[in-house]
This record gives sequence, structure tokens and C-alpha cells, in this order.
Amino acid sequence: MKAQLDNLRRSAESELESARSREELTAIRTKYLGRKGLLTSILRDLGKVPVEERPGIGKLSNEIKEYLSAKLDKRISMHSLRHNSESRIIPSYLLVAVQADEFPRVVRAPIA
Repeated sequence: MKAQLDNLRRSAESELESARSREELTAIRTKYLGRKGLLTSILRDLGKVPVEERPGIGKLSNEIKEYLSAKLDKRISMHSLRHNSESRIIPSYLLVAVQADEFPRVVRAPIA
């Protein structure tokens, strides 16, 4: 089972490196860490492992899960930051609150 977990980690890392979009990263998260993901399916067979090996396998699987989750979160946030900085909208006017008599109003003031 350790070999399966190591293979899973390596294949997930290689897919992470080749992913180019947020959708691909989300698909990788689902494929490996989702309810029906590969890691979950491996852990379902934990009952077949001898009792003395279970703590080590459980620890290794938790480490892999935390590692992949952190790496995915980092890549998704980097992708979001890069995407947001490229598509930033620059306003052409400013909303200004003006106190006129009793009723305040909001007017648009152009930005030169």
C-alpha cells in the first residue's frame, strides 16, 4: 500500500506541474482528494492491511493529503492572482457624496 501511495503522490505532482488553468487544478483536486478520489479509494482498503502497519499507512496518507492540498491551494491562488492582475478594470469616474440642503446625493466625478 505504501507503494500505491507513493505512486499516487508522484502522478499527482506530475499532473500539478502540467496543469495550466484553474479548471484543470480543480479537476486534479477532485481526482485525487475528492470523495470518490484515488486517495480515498486506496484508504478504503486500509482494513486489509495488517494492524501493525495501519498507523504508518495512515500517517503517510495524511501527509500526502496535506501536501497535495497545500500545493493545490497555492497553485490555485497563484493562478487567481495572476488572472486578476491581468484583467483589472480601471474606473473612469469616481462616485462622490454631495451634501445639498437636506438631501445628500451621489454624483459621478470624471477621473482625468
